[in-house]
Amino acid sequence: MHVGDKLISQFKKLKIDIVQLKLDHSPSYSKLFRLISLIRRIKPNIVHTHLHLSDRYGLIAAFIAGVRFRVCTAHNMEPNRYLQLRITHAITSLLACKIVCVSNSAKQFYIQNRIYPSAKLHRIYNSPGFTCTKSTITKTQYPLMAICVDSLSEQKGYVHLLRALGMLDKKTSELLHICIYGEGNMQNLLQKMIDQNRLHNVDFRGNVNNIDQVMREANIYITSSLYEGFHMSLLEAMSVGLPLILTDLPPHRELMADIDDYPFWVSPGNSQELAGSICELVINYKKYIPFKNKIRHCARKFTKEKMVLNYNKLYSELID
Repeated sequence: MHVGDKLISQFKKLKIDIVQLKLDHSPSYSKLFRLISLIRRIKPNIVHTHLHLSDRYGLIAAFIAGVRFRVCTAHNMEPNRYLQLRITHAITSLLACKIVCVSNSAKQFYIQNRIYPSAKLHRIYNSPGFTCTKSTITKTQYPLMAICVDSLSEQKGYVHLLRALGMLDKKTSELLHICIYGEGNMQNLLQKMIDQNRLHNVDFRGNVNNIDQVMREANIYITSSLYEGFHMSLLEAMSVGLPLILTDLPPHRELMADIDDYPFWVSPGNSQELAGSICELVINYKKYIPFKNKIRHCARKFTKEKMVLNYNKLYSELID
């Protein structure tokens, strides 16, 4: 568990026991044996892991503990360039009975790159973390508030976003305020870039527990991600109907599949394209307001009910 007290408190409300192992990338046999012991004591029918550390520890522990049905969810489409990642993929391929992909794009990525056996792969979409509701913005007032909601990691491409913001002319910069929500190991580097380029219209807000309210009070959502598997925060922004500036990634296209004429697609890592899109949307914001309902309509396909139904079906098929 590394997502803060909010998720932990939700589990506790449901009377679900939580054991925090505080895993890191350094191998720990003591934590592995502790997990094996815990699984043997609980005797679950299914062990389901999420993210790479959990896959490495959880799948090995479940196998040794004798759990017959082992499932993992593959979240991202990251380049397979690190030894630890290749080891995790090998462990998952060998020990997972089923591998859930969070998008069709992710599933095709794993098949085309021969990372996971295609017979083990199942696509189950995520759903927004909150009920879809309209933005509370009733009229356009400048400066517009643009939000970014993601971890401060290399994957999210914030270096390219800050470079793009540095390219904006003074007039456009004064019409826009950027709020970045999230935490991560790149915050000091990004703050240094902000200071060096005197980006006075950018600030970090950290992690918050009311991101639904934040999104309803914003004008624009920007993502500069270099790769994704699904992109939950983008879907949540779509559910509110926020005008979007987004990198041209297969999962993003999949989420926005019902809108053929959306204008604000930018190449991953291309700061100049990103700056151009920001400038156009900010200066001519009212022109693009009609897209808000189309964007909300796209998000309605991804519901909690469908997600739960698909997971129940997967688990039932395993056990039966």
